Amino acid sequence: MDFKYSIENISPEPEDIDDEIIFFNFDVCYTAPTQETISGFIPFHRLKEYLRQRQPSLYDFIESTRTSLDLWGPAEASTLEAMGEEAMAQLHEHLLAYMEETNYAQLHYEWWQNLQKPRSSERTHEIATDLGSLIEESRDTMKRSRAFCQKAERSVREIALEIYPEIADLDPEQLLKFKNLFVNQIVEMQERIHTLLNNKIDD
Repeated sequence: MDFKYSIENISPEPEDIDDEIIFFNFDVCYTAPTQETISGFIPFHRLKEYLRQRQPSLYDFIESTRTSLDLWGPAEASTLEAMGEEAMAQLHEHLLAYMEETNYAQLHYEWWQNLQKPRSSERTHEIATDLGSLIEESRDTMKRSRAFCQKAERSVREIALEIYPEIADLDPEQLLKFKNLFVNQIVEMQERIHTLLNNKIDD
């Protein structure tokens, strides 16, 4: 089957559950085998894995930018914002190369054709309704847990530096250890809060 198409309207957008997880959304505009415009997406983490193998210097730049932000979680949206327009243009270019290499357009067209097969619209509506409420609940839980961890870690660091100012004189390797020193304890604290609140609701 002969495929002819163009990729239009590439745009990084946040995931439904987590604002900091990014998908590159776009339109695949087919002119053959039929004329169709089908929405598609590729997760940023999948593009990064491709870059790690094909463009290691760009991958390292993405990772160093992410590290410099000092944020909890994937921080993909914040990383893209910090990288600037030039880097974004490079990402678009490599996204197209990734799609070409993986035959994305052909596979996406076949997936879309299968999606057109008849199915129960009532059951589809039920699933969509249930999924919507789960997404909203998960989104709120994720935002609050991440906010707690981030603020707790920064507060603990500030207290440690206030009482032990000599920490600022440590070499870079030791400073990195200090930066990550409290991660496990803060995650455990957040999990205890989550458990406490869930037990209260169950009671």
